Amino acid sequence: MIVIPAILVAIAEAAFIGGIAGAVICGMEDKRTLPPDAPKSERTAHKCMAEGALISATFTAVVPAFGIFDDIGRAGMGAADDIARTAVTQVDDIARTGTGSLDDVARGATSGGSNVRSLVTRNLHAPLRREFNLSRARNYKGLPKLKGRAGYVYVIDDIADGTRKIGMTKSPAQRLSALQGQVGRKLNYICIIRTDHMRVLERALHTAFASQRQYGLDKATTEWFKLSPAQVAAACSL
Repeated sequence: MIVIPAILVAIAEAAFIGGIAGAVICGMEDKRTLPPDAPKSERTAHKCMAEGALISATFTAVVPAFGIFDDIGRAGMGAADDIARTAVTQVDDIARTGTGSLDDVARGATSGGSNVRSLVTRNLHAPLRREFNLSRARNYKGLPKLKGRAGYVYVIDDIADGTRKIGMTKSPAQRLSALQGQVGRKLNYICIIRTDHMRVLERALHTAFASQRQYGLDKATTEWFKLSPAQVAAACSL
């Protein structure tokens, strides 16, 4: 089985979305400025598609090089906190749509170039946030203990029964050790989201995935869910 690194997937997603946006925006400009019988050589949509794909892919590849993914213990990118404050509504939308953001881009194209640019910007950030949260999970032992309302909302994988736990903690290292003692086997963090409002974000995710909640398990809480890969990816992109 071939495992594709998450950063390569993020670069491919960014290039695809950037190409679509470039073609749509320039195609609309061509339609506005060029006569209907203008030769194909004067049209710019195909050039903008290539440029948009290149710029988006380069941005996605270069940002990690400056250490954004290894910035463990800092406030992160702030997007998760915005979603935490809006709580249930936005998280529920993400859970329902999963990874279908390309459909939003296609629909938004009919509303004008500004809408397309807004959608592209939003969807370019999702892979970056997801990779950042995956990086925290890999380096959870180095995360600082937080105080006040701030904390971490995590997704944990129990490969023994295929369930995922969505919970919150001030100290990811201590929490994982305690959970493994409760269930009696090794567990793995999938992603860890740092937020200034951990209770709000955790409650929002529990509400969004309420229909996937698992009951009757030999576990101490009902914070375990049967989530699809798309739902896990959506949660980890906050």
